[in-house]
Amino acid sequence: MDDGRAQIIEPGVLTAPDEAWDVAVRQAELIGPLANQPRLRLAAADAAADELGISRRQVYMLLARWHAGEGVVSDLLPQRFSGGRGRRRLPAAVETVMTEVIHSR
Repeated sequence: MDDGRAQIIEPGVLTAPDEAWDVAVRQAELIGPLANQPRLRLAAADAAADELGISRRQVYMLLARWHAGEGVVSDLLPQRFSGGRGRRRLPAAVETVMTEVIHSR
């Protein structure tokens, strides 16, 4: 249904705080070229880590997000996790047993 308004495809990009966007842009400036290398050398990962003020492990995490995404700045925006809020963490049978035990005591 077209009501004359533009459809927001990636609302996170439009609502990202300026500080988060600036960090993602700076990261993309370093991560993008690293992602295009056939093999990332430790020295390059360490240099990027030093430049960004993060650990080597975090550089590899950013690279993974870059590769898993579209290869754009928004891939590096901080992700929000719900922590599983609103979902059950245990199988239904275990939940049933636990509920019965709790109610019986």
